[in-house]
Amino acid sequence: MLSMQLITEPASEPVTLDEAKLFLRIDTADDDALLATLITASRRLVEQTTGKCLLLQTWRFGVDRWPVSALLRLPLSPLLSLSAVTVMDGTGNRVAQTLANFPINATSVPPTIQAKTVPSSGAVCEGGIQLDAVFGYGTTAASVPQPLRLAVLMVAAQFYETRGQGETILPGAVRTLIAPFVRRTL
Repeated sequence: MLSMQLITEPASEPVTLDEAKLFLRIDTADDDALLATLITASRRLVEQTTGKCLLLQTWRFGVDRWPVSALLRLPLSPLLSLSAVTVMDGTGNRVAQTLANFPINATSVPPTIQAKTVPSSGAVCEGGIQLDAVFGYGTTAASVPQPLRLAVLMVAAQFYETRGQGETILPGAVRTLIAPFVRRTL
């Protein structure tokens, strides 16, 4: 079983408050706090729907056992780096592993980590093996593909205009914008 936890949020959002206000034709600062919250919620919805991390963020994955194939597939992309691997020893302490033992393939779909030597958890337990990995297109809004930035703006606009009335369904135009970024399985 693979568990995941966000460790470090992006330092900024893929669209600015000013960009969202321009898009929504808002001239006052009355709803700035609300709109900032909606931008974050919109980014998260686009990320969840596509499986893409838009801006630099760190995630921790826990696995009970390393796959027999020695190949671990990650559910997020784009993968930038692996920053830590720890294994629980028999006494319940976390032991740092050598990162060179875990080469990444950031270009595979999904991204993978191939263990040169399969780690085993001395105390087989839930999340006995933990990996910290960094994902995202980059650190600035300019690094995020334009269709994804526009999707965030459009979702924020829908959230702002409906203010929680009715179901939150992605508009057809948003689904079309993000479609090339959604990983399909056969």
